Amino acid sequence: MANSTPARRKIEAENERRIETEKGTKRITADFSPPAYAMLSKVAKRLDSNKAEALRRALGLMDIVQRRQAEGWKLVFEHETTKEREVIIFPPIPPAPGLLPPSINEE
Repeated sequence: MANSTPARRKIEAENERRIETEKGTKRITADFSPPAYAMLSKVAKRLDSNKAEALRRALGLMDIVQRRQAEGWKLVFEHETTKEREVIIFPPIPPAPGLLPPSINEE
């Protein structure tokens, strides 16, 4: 961080230690572009939830997509009434090592 002073770094280090709770949760800070923040706000509102929960659910969905993609599956949306189908193509994103079960990591 360009404007980081020793005092600021000390405060950040103390905050990082304080952030870990008894449950083992961590607090993060993220920068969003205005369009990304607006999208996050809309998703949270649709979920009748907060932004943190919307991000957790989005991460869970992305995890499922990546795992299935690694197994050779594809994502398909099907309209309830017309039965029209749309295949969603995600660019292959290699998962971080150790995040998938051994059967998927070992290729």
